[in-house]
Amino acid sequence: MQAQESLAEILARKASVLRRRGEPARAVPLFQEALSLLNDIGSKTKAYSSARLLELESELGAALSETGNFDQAEPLLMNAFRELQKTEGMKSSATQVALRRLIDFFERRGVPQKASAYRKVRPATALADVWDLGPLRLPSAFLRRDDRLSTVLDQRSTWLLWNGTGVPGMGRLDDASLTSGQPTIIETTGPPVSFVSPRSIVADPARRRALVFHVRSERTVLSAWPASPEPDLTFGPDDPQWGKASLAVGDFLYTYACRKIEGLLEMECRLARVAMDRALDLSSWSYYAGSSSWSSNLQDARPVMTLDDNSRFSVQWSPYLKKYLAICTRSLNHRIRIRLADRPEGPWSEPVFEIEGLAPPFGVFPWIRSSAGHPELARNNGRVEYLTYSRTTPSGNQIRVVRLEFE
Repeated sequence: MQAQESLAEILARKASVLRRRGEPARAVPLFQEALSLLNDIGSKTKAYSSARLLELESELGAALSETGNFDQAEPLLMNAFRELQKTEGMKSSATQVALRRLIDFFERRGVPQKASAYRKVRPATALADVWDLGPLRLPSAFLRRDDRLSTVLDQRSTWLLWNGTGVPGMGRLDDASLTSGQPTIIETTGPPVSFVSPRSIVADPARRRALVFHVRSERTVLSAWPASPEPDLTFGPDDPQWGKASLAVGDFLYTYACRKIEGLLEMECRLARVAMDRALDLSSWSYYAGSSSWSSNLQDARPVMTLDDNSRFSVQWSPYLKKYLAICTRSLNHRIRIRLADRPEGPWSEPVFEIEGLAPPFGVFPWIRSSAGHPELARNNGRVEYLTYSRTTPSGNQIRVVRLEFE
């Protein structure tokens, strides 16, 4: 059964690449074969949720529509959207993308009134396309590593990859591999990595460095990378665990610390900020105290958002949406939630999008983990964004890459 699922996933991924290259006729039989394999498995499939199967059916309908085979395409597209709307709701990425494909179908077929009617159903902020590009290809030295962070260093997307408490290895993303649908990391040399268990990383281009939150002897530490003469900032054992997510806003570092809410699968997060050039000086830090105010006293810090309980999440600015995005894996689930806000301190929305991940193909716990955005990879002024998540397979852990395109 796992072999059939894996083959179906490979076929579906190859078909998606072909369709996006403008070769829908070659994609159609691959989509059909993938769906046939998954239908043979039926309810025993572990990796493919019902939403994921309908998403695949919808993409087959889109490919058929693009070849002019409207009679076969219409029932697939209609069924996929209606079932997804009923079972998953309009927050689901699968529902929003199925709706966009249905609108495109009616426009292509020359029925503008139906396209217009379905366009009215679309949320004000919506996804036009979601493409799971599959596993991130890693050099042999990094195989089976599924923890990662990325930032811009020396004007290039630079990745740290590690497992558990290991020392991260450094790689560069091959830009062309994103376009080809085969995202690939190339091992490279660079500044020595002297830290383990990084939590978050933020580029500081004005000082030609990055700032890295990591863990040393069970304490949170903030270090410059490459290392500088300035000493690291080491937090006390009772201090909040800063660095759960971090970002740059202008020349300021913003960072979140979160704690689990007792009895719930949720965590509440506080927010701190500091000028980049004073980041390693704790006396320069301030904390969001509510009501648009900041305080130099940590005791004044107030929660700014509540999220699913996770080891890590990410926050980034979207110039296309003109909003901040908080990206976090849904607790004990195979979905990724995205919330929106006008400012890092909020107020934050409820989840606006739920992205369907590919669940592990075995076991009783179909969960993914450690989702994160990679804003340095954004295209078209942020209309296209990339995120990653971790997934366990029989052959080891994967880092999967997902491409999002907003309406």
